[in-house]
Amino acid sequence: MMMDVNGPSVVVVRPPAVASAVASCWSTAAVRDREGNEARGFLNLKRLLGKPDQFRFVIEELAKSVPAGVAVAACDKGAWPLVGALVLQLGTPGVLVRPDPKEYFVS
Repeated sequence: MMMDVNGPSVVVVRPPAVASAVASCWSTAAVRDREGNEARGFLNLKRLLGKPDQFRFVIEELAKSVPAGVAVAACDKGAWPLVGALVLQLGTPGVLVRPDPKEYFVS
């Protein structure tokens, strides 16, 4: 079964440049999910890593949405670079959540 997706629906009230930066991370490649279902189209925010100006801009805008005094968490290894940049911007703790327990180099 193949599902087609036209592209991301990004709704950002302010500023519109965030929407275009995020939309530039859209891919129309065919991929399979964990159950083996094939779909076309996904959002890969890691593409921002290759666009330093857009990456910096998105991090600065995300930082405005985080309340003071909270930690920022990422539950997907792909999100860890975004959270790392975000906690550097905020000067707040970051938490990296693993889907499976780490069984090596644990202290």
